[in-house]
Order: sequence, then structure tokens, then C-alpha cells
Amino acid sequence: MNFGNRIREYAHIGPGIIAVFFLLVQVLVITEHYALVSCLERNKCQFVEGFVTEFTPFFESKNKKESFQVNGKQFAYDESSRGFNTAAVFGGPLHEGVFVRLYFLENDILKIEIPTLPEKISR
Repeated sequence: MNFGNRIREYAHIGPGIIAVFFLLVQVLVITEHYALVSCLERNKCQFVEGFVTEFTPFFESKNKKESFQVNGKQFAYDESSRGFNTAAVFGGPLHEGVFVRLYFLENDILKIEIPTLPEKISR
């Protein structure tokens, strides 16, 4: 048996290995997603509310992450972040001065609430 025949004999294994790899990646992503959702549902995450300050859009940031603070808690995210990751330029709701209630786990924003405030409370 020459070398060319061996390659053809095992050629069908390559696509199978690639398919298994991508399947494992998908399982990990789905598992991670449900772990974050579970933390939110079981009230295992932290909570902060207040006005967004120190807002820096991702295109103005040196590291291409959108960042801001709420009551002194720093947040930063980009398109690869596990939790919330929609930049303002792409329709994200966060910007300087908006009042928010954030639920988070470590640095991952799990849920954003933007309550309607009475006029006498708003800035």
C-alpha cells in the first residue's frame, strides 16, 4: 500500500473530527449560557442601580471595549463577552446618564432594566 492510498483510506476521519470539535464547542457555549441564566433565576447574581457615568463607547476605547460605571462599579464588554454585549452604536440601550438596574455575575451583565423615572427624580 503506498502513501496516497493511506491518505484516501483515512480521509473520511478529518471531517468527523471537525464535526465533533464544533459539537463540543456548541455544548460548552450552551452549558455556559444556561449556567448564567440559572444564576439569574436563583438570585445568585449581584445587583446595582444608578445612573450610568464615565461612559466610553467602544470606538473611543483603546481596547475596543465599551465601558461605564454605575454607583462606582466598573463594567466593560465587547462582542465576545458572555453576558450583555451590544454596544450603543449597534443599538445597545446604555449611554451616559441613563438610569439602570443591572444584574451581574462577576463582570458579566446578565440583565438590564431601565425603569421609567418620575420627572422629579431624573437628572
